[in-house]
Amino acid sequence: MSTWSKKERFLAVLSGEIADRPPISAWGHFVGREETAIDLAQATIEFQKEYDWDFIKINPRATIFGEAWGNISDFNNYVGDVPAISLHLVHGADELNKIQELDPTKGAFREQLEATRMIKEKAGEDTPVLQTIFTPMAIVEYLCGHRTVASSRSADRKLSPLSNLIEEHAADLHCALQAITDTLVNDIQHAIKNGADGFFYAVLGLARDGFLSKEEFKEFGTKYDLMLLEAAKDTSLLMHTCGPQSNPERFKDYPVHSIHWADNAHGNPSLAESISWNKKCLMGGVDEELFKDQDSDRVIHEARKTIQALKDHPFILAPGCGLPVGTNAQVLRDFRDVF
Repeated sequence: MSTWSKKERFLAVLSGEIADRPPISAWGHFVGREETAIDLAQATIEFQKEYDWDFIKINPRATIFGEAWGNISDFNNYVGDVPAISLHLVHGADELNKIQELDPTKGAFREQLEATRMIKEKAGEDTPVLQTIFTPMAIVEYLCGHRTVASSRSADRKLSPLSNLIEEHAADLHCALQAITDTLVNDIQHAIKNGADGFFYAVLGLARDGFLSKEEFKEFGTKYDLMLLEAAKDTSLLMHTCGPQSNPERFKDYPVHSIHWADNAHGNPSLAESISWNKKCLMGGVDEELFKDQDSDRVIHEARKTIQALKDHPFILAPGCGLPVGTNAQVLRDFRDVF
């Protein structure tokens, strides 16, 4: 193949082939430009035009799934890249029954579908577009007014409402998780109709050491993850486990094409170290926090180190998580031009 298109390159590595070069992409929150479908779509399209990524990972505000069930976010009060939750649905286990199956063509889900449609129309057939989906457990946390663990924030289970719900109200929690899952299964089908080529499935930091036991994660996480991944099985599936000690090996049997994690973070294996157990397309390679500095050399060094280490393996070059607020545009351009 003399000239590879973005789509050909992306699909090749997901299927286990070596492409002309690894696909490259990055994403982050557009603070101040993510409150409506049109704002998010325009910001995403401008970002794509600027950097010409090999695929687009649509990055909605982190609170959008909670808003779908009635949460209200304060867009005048951001904590980092996440708006504060000013009103939440569930104030105790006795209110878990408020979490019912929704129509994903309305409210915040409709907003995400509209953004997906607009982005795909502008991106064109050659650029894969992935919609973001959160694991249902993370959505329960948001509906309880708690920002789910991600990145380097503490993974102390005592800080999360999930621990009490798992230990004392398991049946009610399962009902809520099933209602969320049923809604998201339907949403996935609508997203595909609106142009999504695949999904970026985020378990966030829920698999981190110190948060849930393996057994708890399997019962309250994996069970519902697999239902959603089955609904999206005919699309391109990337999944993300967030932060240090995020145990990417737990997902080696998930039906996804690629596993993405912060491979430079404490307690995580490097991409090269995972080859013995990870038979999926590798993804990551550069510490996302480096993009806040004005030091392109460090970013380029990490990128080239990863490229060399994985020269015989299909992989996607990307930051280990979403780009931080304050990302340096020139450093990001230099990262894009690393090949």
